[in-house]
Amino acid sequence: MTAEPAVLAVSGLTVTYPRGFGRPPLTAVADVSFTVGRGETVSIVGESGSGKTTIGSAILGLQPAAKGEILLHGVDIAGMSRRQRSAFRETLQAVFQDPFSSLDPSKSIGDAVGEPLRVAAPKLGSEAVRRRAAEALTRVGLDPAVMRRFPAEFSGGQRQRIAIARALILKPAIVVCDEAVSALDVSVQAQVLNLLEELQREEGVSYIFISHNMAAVRHISDRIVVLYRGRVMEDGSAEAVCDRPAHPYTRSLLASVPLPDVRAQRERRRVRALTIAPARNAATPSTGCPFAPRCPFAADICVAAPPPLIETGDGRRVACVRIADIPPADDLASLELSGGDGR
Repeated sequence: MTAEPAVLAVSGLTVTYPRGFGRPPLTAVADVSFTVGRGETVSIVGESGSGKTTIGSAILGLQPAAKGEILLHGVDIAGMSRRQRSAFRETLQAVFQDPFSSLDPSKSIGDAVGEPLRVAAPKLGSEAVRRRAAEALTRVGLDPAVMRRFPAEFSGGQRQRIAIARALILKPAIVVCDEAVSALDVSVQAQVLNLLEELQREEGVSYIFISHNMAAVRHISDRIVVLYRGRVMEDGSAEAVCDRPAHPYTRSLLASVPLPDVRAQRERRRVRALTIAPARNAATPSTGCPFAPRCPFAADICVAAPPPLIETGDGRRVACVRIADIPPADDLASLELSGGDGR
């Protein structure tokens, strides 16, 4: 039995930004590869500036790729123009961080939700568009009567549901969720995450979930890609990455998540102190591991050449040449999201 092909396959993706004044371009993402299967959620996590949103922008065509492939159902969309990408509008959609800024305040909710359908299927009658918009709103738990109202009349959580309805009205194969819950309070975050999971079970849609919120990531993910300064440090199943982090940076990232229990938080701070060191050198090495200046386990070999992604035997890849010499991490599990069911 052959495996089902990936919905999206990113291979060797590199994204740069010009800096001007004769300086070389800034490499925001370097040689990133991952795949997303049907009905799967792959989360991309890391600190601010790690390149998470840049990857999402490249996939959506908002930022050009300097190198690499972005295969959507086997077709490379990395170098396509906006007009060429329009053929994939029904396949690839997005939900952004701030639903208010992504909704036109002068358009009614019915017009906003139905707009992708009117663009993708211009011959579809207005009555059919309204009917499909009403169905989409019902699917995300909103009364179709809200179609006559405007974005300013809704809460942040309701606006995000509207944004999700708009993204899913074309029945896409994959949705890029870029910090889709970070602007919401914790209880509303859980509601939106549960909604995304429910729609995934019913529709088979795949998600790329971009976030710095490790609790939300643990809740929704099948697999996690950990980025640092544009490079993949570790990727694997959500259970393996969150419960048994291998790379020192992943351990540090998880150890920074606050816990309500004072003793557990004290232990987590101890773990973080063991997995991150004061920078030996403020500059990131031009060669070698970008995390080396902050890593307590770094050796000369770590700055000699970029570390390859090493298979660890449990379906995980770790970019660390000293992985065999680093002691196992304490269990950093139990990242629970208040108001939601952990996965």
